[in-house]
Amino acid sequence: MPRNIGSKNSSYYNYVLRKYNNETKTCLEEEKYFKTQREIQTMYKISRCSIYVLMNSNDSVKSKKFKNYEITKLENPIQAYERIERIIN
Repeated sequence: MPRNIGSKNSSYYNYVLRKYNNETKTCLEEEKYFKTQREIQTMYKISRCSIYVLMNSNDSVKSKKFKNYEITKLENPIQAYERIERIIN
């Protein structure tokens, strides 16, 4: 199906990465939104397979390097006007 006349390109944030201070994931340190998995790969030097495991596995499968990270796919993507980043002190 072709695009409508006059439609504009729009980009959406589809993934959120949360970094916690502790292993119990109670104290949030940082939260970043990403458009693609490729952005997560380049920023954190992580493989696509590891991203998949972090997104879809339960807590029984733990990564040594990324044990305090959590990646989730947003159900309702957020339209990207500017970079969203929250750093909690």
